[in-house]
Amino acid sequence: TDAMARQELTITAIPGRTRVGSSTLQSIVRGTGSLETDFLNGEIVLLGRLHGMATPVNAALCRLSIALASGRMRPQSAGDDTIASMIGAADGTG
Repeated sequence: TDAMARQELTITAIPGRTRVGSSTLQSIVRGTGSLETDFLNGEIVLLGRLHGMATPVNAALCRLSIALASGRMRPQSAGDDTIASMIGAADGTG
């Protein structure tokens, strides 16, 4: 089953190879210009709007994804304060 397969899945280092990171980081490094996280969070933001529910975290993550994909922001350059400020701006408190 899927649950059993997930329990057996482990991420380990491969001798002689450097781990680049998540698929999101790999997309940034390759300069694809878009990120899956923007699409997924965008769908959540859309659903929130359709149902009258605020989704400030997802909206902030969309903006962060766009900034990373466009090269305006470098990977691992946004600390907790930056992300919290983006969320505050999305919900009107920042």
